[in-house]
Amino acid sequence: MGKRNDTWAARELFSEAQGELDPWAGRSLQSLQEELHRIECLNRVSELLEQTLDLDMMLPRLLQLLQDIFESDRTWLLYPCDPEIDAFKVPFLLTRPGFEIPSGEQHEISLGASGAAMMREALETPTPVAHGRNNPVPWQSEMVSLFQIRSQLYTPIRPRLGKPWLLGLHQCTYDRNWTPQEQRLFRDIAARMGETFSNLLYHQELKRSEEKYRQVIESLKEVIVQIDAEGRLRFLNSAWSDFTGLPVAEALGTPFTRHLHAKDRPRVRRRLQQLLTQKTETTHFEARFCLPDGSYRWGEVLAQRVQEKEGAPVGISATVIDISERKQAEEARAEAQAAKELDRLKTNFVNAVSHDLRTPLTSIKGYAEFLSEGIAGMLVPEQQGFVRQIERGVHRLEHLVNDLLDFARLDAGTFSLRVEEADFALKVRHIAESFRPLIEDSAIHLILEGVDEPLPACMDRQRIGQVLSNLIQNAITFTPAGGTLRLRALRVGDGIRCEVIDSGEGIAAKDLAKLFTRFGQLDSGRAKGGTGLGLSISKSLIEAHGGSIGVVSELGRGSTFWFTIPAREV
Repeated sequence: MGKRNDTWAARELFSEAQGELDPWAGRSLQSLQEELHRIECLNRVSELLEQTLDLDMMLPRLLQLLQDIFESDRTWLLYPCDPEIDAFKVPFLLTRPGFEIPSGEQHEISLGASGAAMMREALETPTPVAHGRNNPVPWQSEMVSLFQIRSQLYTPIRPRLGKPWLLGLHQCTYDRNWTPQEQRLFRDIAARMGETFSNLLYHQELKRSEEKYRQVIESLKEVIVQIDAEGRLRFLNSAWSDFTGLPVAEALGTPFTRHLHAKDRPRVRRRLQQLLTQKTETTHFEARFCLPDGSYRWGEVLAQRVQEKEGAPVGISATVIDISERKQAEEARAEAQAAKELDRLKTNFVNAVSHDLRTPLTSIKGYAEFLSEGIAGMLVPEQQGFVRQIERGVHRLEHLVNDLLDFARLDAGTFSLRVEEADFALKVRHIAESFRPLIEDSAIHLILEGVDEPLPACMDRQRIGQVLSNLIQNAITFTPAGGTLRLRALRVGDGIRCEVIDSGEGIAAKDLAKLFTRFGQLDSGRAKGGTGLGLSISKSLIEAHGGSIGVVSELGRGSTFWFTIPAREV
């Protein structure tokens, strides 16, 4: 019986609490709906403000939107909101039919005591000023009668540049009571308009300033550049065209660094970013400016941050002086000295290699061939095996000498390609066939994929053959007997991709970065001999073709070395 009484008591208590909470729940939902409506209206205003930089185009649309949101009879914007002036203008006004303002009245209106009081009240009040049923207009004037004002709501717009504006709504059909929610929304819209006006008015002021000094700037021989906070060119004098060969109209709006040599861009971007983040006020650097014919011209750049009075950076102003002749003289002297020293080293190196390595190698190779051909008598199988070992050693030494010579040419900049259209698939088949004896001796299974049909490519056949040989030789070296070597070629986009896939020991992730560096030899490779130059040379050859090279590998799962070359000349 006690439990039953407790249950009834709990039910009665819950019923009473629910009755007290229901009104609050209703109010909370209404508040949420009002907040959602406010956010939706602000979003509509923001979207409209972002559509154009032209105030004359933007503001009529904005007044129409405000009239729809607040269901007012008239929406207006006057300038300036200054109680000390004699007259003001209403440059933007929208009125519903039946409440039109007489012609001429919206263009310029004498301020008078009532107008001054209205402006002073707006400027001194932190919230919008509302006159309506609960707060009638405190003054009567010809303006109120002329405009048929029965209720009004107004608040100043305060851009960072110039005098304030005054934004207002009129209700002409009835004495309207402006709710707190409407006043808050009106205040927030005015604040967003103030931010937009600040940006647009500054933009207009900057354009007027540019026009004011354009004649002086155009007469200068130095290139004058103005860059915005996004790094884009916003002003150039005519000296730009003389310096770069590119018309000013084509350059405006493009990133400043786009016109620089690719190797200079990262460094210049960092310098300009330092200015915009206020780490420094000025910066000085030299850079190469690209010309339409592919050449470049050196410029000495002195750049300074441009900022508003409040300190916010808005762009960069820079002067560019042509220093091409000076840089060319410096480069010529440096290149001559480097070339002289390089020629000396290269000559000594080539002479040493030719005399100390090639001469004995030729003798060894020749005598090995004599033995293999039976000139000194027929060889028993064991002796034939010894001769093959000699031939393999000679081949390795020849490969080493060629690597060293290629390294010297690449390092000296005397390396060149003879690119022509050729059948890449045929090249793969030929190289694979040349390795077939070594592959069979190594008891490795060779698989060719994608090379039955022609694959036209632009390449230096000898150098691409060298790359293939390097990759195949490495794969054979690191693939155990009974393993598989797969050569695959396929068309990818506008290029050709070749893959050399082995079932060898694989490469640890920490060692992958070493593979394509000069002398970047792994411990396993060092134990098997070689210079560590093969992959580095292959990388240089492929990149000279406009392609790329890489590797995918995992320890214990084999390796896939791949490279790409263009199908057409680039």
